[in-house]
Amino acid sequence: MDFVPIRYNLQKEFIMRAFHPIRGLLYGKDRLSFGQNFNTMKINLKLSALLLLLGFSFGKVCGQANCGTPAGVLALMVAKVVVGTPQTPATLPVSSTSLPFTITSELFKVVQNETSNTPCFPLVTFKLYTATTSAALSGLPNLASNNPDFTPPAGVLASTLSKTRVRNVITATGSRSRSSYAAGTTVFFRVAKRIKNCSSCSGVDPYVFSTTFSFVVPAAPAPPVVAKKADLVPRPSALSNVNRPLFRPGSASFGANNETFLRLPDDFCQGLPAGTQVATYNCGLNTNCRELRHSVALGPVVYAARNSGDTASGSFTVALFRKDKVGSNASSALTQVASSTVSGLAVNAQSSNFSFNPNKTVEIYTFPDDNPGSCFVRCDPNQGGCVVPYQEEQYLVKVDGGNSALNGGTVSEKSETNNEGNPMD
Repeated sequence: MDFVPIRYNLQKEFIMRAFHPIRGLLYGKDRLSFGQNFNTMKINLKLSALLLLLGFSFGKVCGQANCGTPAGVLALMVAKVVVGTPQTPATLPVSSTSLPFTITSELFKVVQNETSNTPCFPLVTFKLYTATTSAALSGLPNLASNNPDFTPPAGVLASTLSKTRVRNVITATGSRSRSSYAAGTTVFFRVAKRIKNCSSCSGVDPYVFSTTFSFVVPAAPAPPVVAKKADLVPRPSALSNVNRPLFRPGSASFGANNETFLRLPDDFCQGLPAGTQVATYNCGLNTNCRELRHSVALGPVVYAARNSGDTASGSFTVALFRKDKVGSNASSALTQVASSTVSGLAVNAQSSNFSFNPNKTVEIYTFPDDNPGSCFVRCDPNQGGCVVPYQEEQYLVKVDGGNSALNGGTVSEKSETNNEGNPMD
């Protein structure tokens, strides 16, 4: 564990009391400097022995750590950056997009009172540094001592770790993009603990670095095998679908001869058979405007199915459902009016067209002298409001693969409706 050269303003009397056993080694001009004074010591004292002495001293004097004091900051620093063996991409579940890391740390070397040191946890941050050589990471402590917000050298990636805490145990997690390192590459990493907003550190946040760890990047998981399946949809190409709008008037009305008429979609106004004149009426200066009635058989509903999946389908059914309204009595549910079986479809193939004849003749009215080009349906004069004799409410095509694995498994039924009044496309 490397301490960066950070100075602390410490009162002499505090040094005398708290660090008497190592005062001669660490104290000089009222400042304590881990890195600078260790480098200038004339005796051969191992850093591990020094940390033991510090841990022993703080165990005595920091039962209630105050992280706004030098003693509290030192208590945070002497705690291990990484406890045990970190979890790396070589040991964590393999991800196809990232290389995950998880480390366990400790807040204090000596466990503190839970309620008294809560403000200390936000001061501790963790950063992950990775590189393809250990040498690239060796100079990080020196860089941190000169500038807490230092820029890592070329070839070193840095990122802040997220942290959570359960009493004295800290768990820090982070990741690298899998694109950062190829599979089989040996990656070296260090974790830095930074004490931020340190009021006792002469304006320089102290760092403590872990030792250097390494791992070999595992291969990315194989992409999941997606089973090929048919995708049967009741949306064939143009002119092979529910091919006409519903026979259902809109809200636009027209009045003639004290009667009310509702306008139909323009599709029903094209190619009408010759009409029978049923009345004349005044329309402006013309006193002989004609009202014509046309008897029209509703055209068939044509539909089909298509396989838009990536493999041939098995056998399936295509069914047509209808909901209509006679006078003021509307159907409460869709009723199946046709069904056909398709033995199978190749990829992107379309079934043959199916046709349903509603066997319904309706009366359409036109007013060529007053409202040319438009056509209408007459409201029943014997009913209140504006009730037309007949109108279509909805047609719906269902494709049912019968839960066959060839046809998409349990997601077997799809449908398309033209209840908006337009052909399905």
